[in-house]
Amino acid sequence: MVVRSKFDCDGIKLAVHGEFTDDTMVFQHGLCDTAEYPIEAFPQDTDTSVVAMEFRGHGDSEAGPADDFSIRRFTDDVIALIEAKASRPVVIGGISMGSAVALRVAVQRPELIRALVVGRPAWLMSQAPSNLLPLLLIGRSLRQDPQKALSKFRRSELHSMLSEHFSHNLSALLGLFDRQPLDITAELLTRISMDGPSLSVDDVASINVPTLVVGTDNDIIHPLDYASSLSKMIPNAELSVITPKFDDVDQYRVDFQSVLSSFLRRL
Repeated sequence: MVVRSKFDCDGIKLAVHGEFTDDTMVFQHGLCDTAEYPIEAFPQDTDTSVVAMEFRGHGDSEAGPADDFSIRRFTDDVIALIEAKASRPVVIGGISMGSAVALRVAVQRPELIRALVVGRPAWLMSQAPSNLLPLLLIGRSLRQDPQKALSKFRRSELHSMLSEHFSHNLSALLGLFDRQPLDITAELLTRISMDGPSLSVDDVASINVPTLVVGTDNDIIHPLDYASSLSKMIPNAELSVITPKFDDVDQYRVDFQSVLSSFLRRL
C-alpha cells in the first residue's frame, strides 16, 4: 500500500504518495493527471522507492491561487519537498508536464539529484508550443462558457482533425470537459499550455547526470521528435521508444516499467 501524506508548501497542502528512503525517485505526473499515473509506470523490481507529489489543483492537493499554476511554481514546490524530506540526492523524473518540472529541477538544483528521467515530454524550450493548442482551446472554452464548451468543441475544425488523425488523443481530451472542478481545470489548461520550462539549450546541455528519455510515437500532445531532441541535447542521455499509451495502455506500462527498471539498476 502506498503511504499518503500532506506537505505544506506556503500554506497550501499538497498530497504526497510514497515515502522517502536512502534511494528514492521523485516521479511527477502530467497536466490534469494524478500521482496514480507515474506510480503505475514505476517498476516493482527495484530497491528504489517512489514518491509522487500531486501538483496544486491536482488530485488531493489544494489548488491555492490560480496565479500559482505555472511550471515555475510547481518546480519550486517539488524542490521544497526534496529539501525537506530527502536525506540524499534523488532520481528526479516526470511524465509530460512532470518531465518539464523535472528538467527545471535538474537545471536549477543539480545538487539535489543524481539522475533524471524525462517521460513523454510535451515541451522543448519554448513557451506555448503548438502541440498544446488543443489544451489551450479547451481551457479557454471552459473559461468562457463551461456549459456549452463541449458542444462547441465537437463542432470545431480541431475536433474534426483529431477525429481523423489522432482519435486516441481525442478520447483523452474529451475527458477534460468532465474534470471537476471545471473552473480549476480551465485555469490549469489555459495557464500551463501557455507556459513552458523556460530553459535555454545551454541550460539543458549543462545537465550532468545519467538521463533516461522515454518517448512514444503517434501522439499529438507528446511528439516523439521532442523526446529525440532532448536526448541529443542532454549529455549522457539515452532514448527509449516504447509502445504508445493510446495503442495499448497495459503494454505501455510494462514497457515503461522495463526501461525504467533497467535504468535504475545501472545507476
